[in-house]
Amino acid sequence: MALCVVLMLLVAAAKIAFTGTIPNAAHASVTRPGDVILGASFPIHRWSSGAPCSAGLYSWGMELSAIVMFAIEQINDREDLLPNVTIGYDIRDNCYSETLSLWTAFSLASTSERPQEDVQFPKISPPDNGSLLCIIGTQTSATTIPTAQAASLYRVPVISPFATSNELSDKRRFPYFLRTVPPDSLQASAIADILLQFQWKYIGLYFQLNTYGIHGAQSLLDLAEKYGICVAFSIAVRYQAKATELLDAVGRLSSFPKAKVVVMFMDSQTASEVLTTMSDGGLLSQLTFVGSDAWALPNSLKRHGVEVSLLQGSLFVQLRYTRIAGFDYDRFIQIVESSTPWLVEWKAEHNCSNLNECPIRIDTNDNFVVDAVYAFSYALHNMFYDRCNNSTNCNLPIKKFIGQDLLQYLRNVRFKGLAGNYSFDSNGDPSGNYKILNFQIVDGTVRAVEVGRWSASAADPLELNVSAVRWPETRGKPVSICREDCQSGFIAVPLEEKCCFGCQRCPDEAIVIDNKCRPCPMDEWPDENFKVCQPIVPTPPSWSEPTVVAILILSAFGLILSLLAAFGIYYYQGHVLIKAASRELSSINILGLTLAFLAPFPLLAQVTDASCRVSEIITTLCFTLTYAPALLKVNRIYRIFDAGKKSNKRPRFIGPRPQLLLAISVSLFM
Repeated sequence: MALCVVLMLLVAAAKIAFTGTIPNAAHASVTRPGDVILGASFPIHRWSSGAPCSAGLYSWGMELSAIVMFAIEQINDREDLLPNVTIGYDIRDNCYSETLSLWTAFSLASTSERPQEDVQFPKISPPDNGSLLCIIGTQTSATTIPTAQAASLYRVPVISPFATSNELSDKRRFPYFLRTVPPDSLQASAIADILLQFQWKYIGLYFQLNTYGIHGAQSLLDLAEKYGICVAFSIAVRYQAKATELLDAVGRLSSFPKAKVVVMFMDSQTASEVLTTMSDGGLLSQLTFVGSDAWALPNSLKRHGVEVSLLQGSLFVQLRYTRIAGFDYDRFIQIVESSTPWLVEWKAEHNCSNLNECPIRIDTNDNFVVDAVYAFSYALHNMFYDRCNNSTNCNLPIKKFIGQDLLQYLRNVRFKGLAGNYSFDSNGDPSGNYKILNFQIVDGTVRAVEVGRWSASAADPLELNVSAVRWPETRGKPVSICREDCQSGFIAVPLEEKCCFGCQRCPDEAIVIDNKCRPCPMDEWPDENFKVCQPIVPTPPSWSEPTVVAILILSAFGLILSLLAAFGIYYYQGHVLIKAASRELSSINILGLTLAFLAPFPLLAQVTDASCRVSEIITTLCFTLTYAPALLKVNRIYRIFDAGKKSNKRPRFIGPRPQLLLAISVSLFM
């Protein structure tokens, strides 16, 4: 009963969204009977601002439907795959609408012969025979989510060739969902590897406010934290955002001038609106973009008015598509003519009498649609073969098979598809293979040139030809970091701006280890790069240096004066002034001065143990032999005058010999 209530609410929501009216296109279907039915939900008509399904036919949706028919025809013609079993189809139009996708899913699932419990839904033009076992679709994650939820009420598996949102990997919410296209988490891994390849550690992030953008951005944020990539800002942008919202989103760039690389997870229309706003503000030419697969084509951006020449050097991750062999334009027209009323509608819409006047543009490379059809077929073949006890010649009531029976075989299916070997993991996801595209100007036109590949199954996922990447001539390879390039002897220190670092000088005697200043031991000194402490090797200055020559000249002149003073004291040793000045202490003074003028010579000589010892002794003695006698002279004079005030008796220890002994003792112990 609870399921009925859920169903009624969902259907009511669909009706309310369209003011009580479901468009005729949603009621129509393109069908072919068969033993089993494969459903499909694609955007055959466009969505307009006025009403759903009112904007004319969508050539891509027509092509997707024709691809499903083409793949089913191939399988029905094979003898080795599902022999004696004919697959029919029931293709519905969701008009690129989430709500109509929900309605379409219910209308398809209602053709199943075994609904879940008492869930009922009015059948809309069901095929003549066979039960629906699986649904292929839809074209986006946003439209696939309601499709998968509605189909799960009927236990009908859904295989999507285009829905990449990580949200759909949650088996608790989407137990019957699988996909042939890899999830956005792998795309985010490819983008993260590109950022690491070019050492872009400081980036900006824009993402669309839908399941594709939100979950893709979250995967990238998780990887950025893991790999040390700083996301300076992450901004959500709504589909068809107002001009004020776009200006506010783009205005954030000015706060992060060093974020020269911007990652964008959004579709081409929303990306074009953001890029146009950047271009109007003169910012587009300063940035390099790393884009998701939804806006990786220059022509798509051109149609939305983007000046793509300013995107030169940007890199994009795109799914690796493969051409569908045998499905060309003529085959497409043949299928459409024989199976659908679309050609008549197309000609009427474009006011033309033949397709030469109004050709239908197709790409013939949506291989994930073919792989989805083959995944269903191989799983059904395995189930049929298993229940026939490894035989294909048994009369199983195949029309009584239900989607729930097929689900376990889908999860375990393995086959070679157009994009490589296929298998699904526990979340219903395949492995991922991407092309790395670089926007380059070739012959005056901006083109997306393949410069590498990324494969989730490879030991080294990213294979990038760096030399093939072309950067703008005016800017060259972008540098997107917010960290100063510190010279030797500096450490990086955080700044106020998020994830930004400046440089701080370490002390002269310190080296830098793990971004920290480490002082060297007493007898060691940093090398030129301040990375290793090395033993200090004494290196005397050259005797030819001007400073050294000046010191030697002054020292020699001082020695001459000292020798003249010593000669004068010796020659006039009996003079009254010499005696009064203490001949012995003055001699020691002259000796200290002489040693002081001799001190530079061993200091400037070649460094040896002997020269170091002599330098140490001379440097020490010259000071003590100079100042100790001067101190004793002052003390001697003071004692003489102090004693004269009291008596005529001569003070003790003022004679030459005691003064000399005292001077020598003080000099030795100082």
